[in-house]
Amino acid sequence: MAQEKGETVLVRLVEAQSGQTIIKSEIIISYGNNKTETIELQHLKKDYPVENINKLNEVINNLYTEGYEIVSAATNNTNDIDRNSVLWVFRKKK
Repeated sequence: MAQEKGETVLVRLVEAQSGQTIIKSEIIISYGNNKTETIELQHLKKDYPVENINKLNEVINNLYTEGYEIVSAATNNTNDIDRNSVLWVFRKKK
């Protein structure tokens, strides 16, 4: 069965430690068909930047409003203390 256009959305959260210059803190949203959106975030520091979680909450709420639901999530499985990374897969509700 062929996948319908726009059924899957990927959301990747990457948060880098303060002082990190190579890795950006950002949310990357892939809608498929080479359509992506990037939202810049604050780097991690001693006090967690609350605006990061608020932006992520907004992205997830918007996807739910558009009829998507989370079907899986995964974190990076490295011992990299300079960054956190999470990937969510959303599918359009039928």
